[in-house]
Amino acid sequence: MKTNTILLTILIALLGIGFNACDKIEGNPYETIQDTGTTIDGDTVKRVLLIEFTGHRCTNCPQAHQQLQILSETYGERIIPIAIHSGYYSDTTTTYPTNYTTPFGDNLTTLLNIDLYPRGVVGSLNKDAQKPLAEWAEAVAIEKDIPTTMAINIESSIENNTVISKATITNTKPEIALNDLKLYAVLVEDSVVSAQLNNGQLITDYVHNHVVRHGFTSHLGEPFVLNSESKFIYNFPVAIHSSWRAKKLSVVVFVTSEENKIIQAAYKHIE
Repeated sequence: MKTNTILLTILIALLGIGFNACDKIEGNPYETIQDTGTTIDGDTVKRVLLIEFTGHRCTNCPQAHQQLQILSETYGERIIPIAIHSGYYSDTTTTYPTNYTTPFGDNLTTLLNIDLYPRGVVGSLNKDAQKPLAEWAEAVAIEKDIPTTMAINIESSIENNTVISKATITNTKPEIALNDLKLYAVLVEDSVVSAQLNNGQLITDYVHNHVVRHGFTSHLGEPFVLNSESKFIYNFPVAIHSSWRAKKLSVVVFVTSEENKIIQAAYKHIE
């Protein structure tokens, strides 16, 4: 009887090991577990970039801002929203005096042929990637589960009224060459209070978030490759404009593949 009990105990233990091993293959197969001895800058948990095209004179755009808030609460750091103010709805007037447009945003709007607002772009910088508000949630849910071997680490500080930033791009699987890549970097500002049209009503103290204030790169990105070298480092400074509030600034970096697919993104609030 004692022998049978011992054999049963061993069998249960072996089954437990098997079940635990199966559990480990769930989720992102490239996810990097960080520890103090790691040599990887950043991690490969997939972050989804959502580019919102908006404007303070766009009466339906506050609905998109609410949707972004819901998505941010749902996915936390897995989603990185940025808001590009461009086009007719971003023109300034005496009622809407704040200029949120940038060359980066205007040129990207033209490149993607954005003509309806609000519009969102998820997972790609191709023209057919733009989506109406009703499709944002599904697009983010799909994109977050696409694995990546890329890690992006951002270092940023303010020195002598200048934002000093560095992005380190790492390929955690250097045997898988990543060619024809492009790096994009922008500066965003949160909690900017100014006028916004909302469902036909003027709100003079509306809070604008994720506002793209500056493009460190052009709308065409900075080309690079990741092969056996496995790392790419990009440095980008900018003087702080008098209308920006330093404590509300953050840096967003994202990378596209040769098909213009956004394969990874990262966000860093400037301390």
